[in-house]
Amino acid sequence: MRKVPVLLPYMETLLLNDATFEERQQSLIEDVPRKNPPLEVSPTDFVELKSPSDDSGIMYRLKKMINKPWSADPEDLPEIRTPVMSGNSPEPFRTLPQSNKDRELRNSIIRYIKKNREISKLSDWSYIFSNRVPIQNLPAELEGFRLGHLADVHVSSKDGRTLRELENFADLLLRGEIKLDALVLAGDIIKHHPDDLSPRALNAFERIAEMVPEAYFVLGNHDYYASQSDTIIHRMKCYGWNYVGNDCSIQVAGKRFNIYGMDDAIHGSPVAQKVITPDEFNLLLLHNLDAARSNCDDLFDFVLSGHTHWGESRLISGEILMKWWDHGDNVNLQTRGWKMLTNRALSYVHPGLERHYVKSSYLRIPAGFAVHTLVDAANAIPSHSGLYRKPEHYYTNDYKLVS
Repeated sequence: MRKVPVLLPYMETLLLNDATFEERQQSLIEDVPRKNPPLEVSPTDFVELKSPSDDSGIMYRLKKMINKPWSADPEDLPEIRTPVMSGNSPEPFRTLPQSNKDRELRNSIIRYIKKNREISKLSDWSYIFSNRVPIQNLPAELEGFRLGHLADVHVSSKDGRTLRELENFADLLLRGEIKLDALVLAGDIIKHHPDDLSPRALNAFERIAEMVPEAYFVLGNHDYYASQSDTIIHRMKCYGWNYVGNDCSIQVAGKRFNIYGMDDAIHGSPVAQKVITPDEFNLLLLHNLDAARSNCDDLFDFVLSGHTHWGESRLISGEILMKWWDHGDNVNLQTRGWKMLTNRALSYVHPGLERHYVKSSYLRIPAGFAVHTLVDAANAIPSHSGLYRKPEHYYTNDYKLVS
């Protein structure tokens, strides 16, 4: 068996011929039954296959090479080390409170969220996390605005668990048990390669998008595997989702609600966002919170991200695992739950829908979907002055279970 990898480079040259490439390129877009113009993809947009670096999973690799010769494994990507891992010390987006009053004002927001949040069971795997989110100086027209938040879906052609959860969530929206004004997806749509975004998966995403007035998404590090991020963007846009990448600002439903997107911190090219609507409600949507650094404007009211899966296990801290896996710098000192990053910016890291390593219901962090209801902090918290104050490391992980 140890001699099999030696044959792989030769097999690749047989498989990667022009006819195979043209056939694969056409199949990328033929299952999109829409009138949108097809995505232009050239041979240079595809990653050349490389030999595996070890002997693990040989039969899986051979099967994938025969059926999907254009694909590449995550470990085949060039290593991209983030600034902290490279020995640099980037300045975080978070800032420390300047006084005890600042600290108390921030903690009062976190305490309010802890007191008023609930969790309801959707299935044996996933839950609905419902949060009342106090926002400072929230425009009156956004009072009670219900924002859905998904992250780390990781749909897979080999494991249909998260796909079934997406379909359960779509059924929930269809029955009217949850009503949303907008929905955001904070990256990691696929698990390994674009074929994971199958017609069935696209149908689930389309059903969800049809049930909400607006649906937006950014890319995560998994969405760059096999260098097919453009294909993923194209397919999601064809099925009702709006992409918000770098230097992109979108106004939601004609309200004073603006979404700014940022690219992934590991395999993308995040650009510091400059806010052009300082007096309105501004949401920063990104996959990995490490992308938010000190060069971003401190004019965001709400920061939504994912990526960490909250460490997946109840036994080990997510901060330790992120650095152990080389998946993050944790420069903003937040891998789960809620935190006030600055005087103005309230941040939530989503627990994700997939669990790569911890499957046991007793050991894993609950997965699911988040629903954030926006309320004005001045009305929700009587002691809150409504002024922007300056963040303390504050985790909130205990939800109360409701029927």
